[in-house]
Amino acid sequence: MTPPPFLADWLACAERLELDRLIERSALRDAALNLSDPVFAELGDFLVRAVKEDHVPQLDAWLSATDRTSPMSRAETAVRQLLRIFRYVGETWGRRPFTDHELPPLTTPAVPDWSKLPDGWAVLAEPALACSRYAAYAFSDDFRESATSIVTAVDRASLGVAAGHVKRIGGRNILDWCSRMGVQEHAEASMLFDLIAFLDALELPYC
Repeated sequence: MTPPPFLADWLACAERLELDRLIERSALRDAALNLSDPVFAELGDFLVRAVKEDHVPQLDAWLSATDRTSPMSRAETAVRQLLRIFRYVGETWGRRPFTDHELPPLTTPAVPDWSKLPDGWAVLAEPALACSRYAAYAFSDDFRESATSIVTAVDRASLGVAAGHVKRIGGRNILDWCSRMGVQEHAEASMLFDLIAFLDALELPYC
């Protein structure tokens, strides 16, 4: 599927703001809080145009039809980062046009980019992906009781090994990293957070 013609504008805007450097949630929030008045006005005009021209549904359709790779492409990164900073600007400034206009979220999930993980954490990627297959059960009331029958023997063995890696790295270190990155902002952070929850539910020692 051909990218939307306005994608180049999203890329240019993200580059001017150097959003590719602002990975952690706090960095994006600080950038949103400290925009100059001219940049605020530019982003406001961009937001109004994007809402008026229904950019996000078109971007969603393009992403869902694209054979995406990991690490995330420059274009997809720009789109997702701009959507985040639009949201943060609206939350921190409380000024028009951000109080009057809001872009919908993307419905196409992000492909996990495990290159974001700190050194030595790559071993957590495979078990985190295994956990994602059980997302519908993870936080149900009866998951602890039914985990043995739900989780396959192969995945349980993989998670047992993962518990050892988590113990070596430190569960608190992982949760702190997830918090800094943002579980809503980064798929990898969300999946590692769920991995810890799974290990706990399966009563696999990781501390």
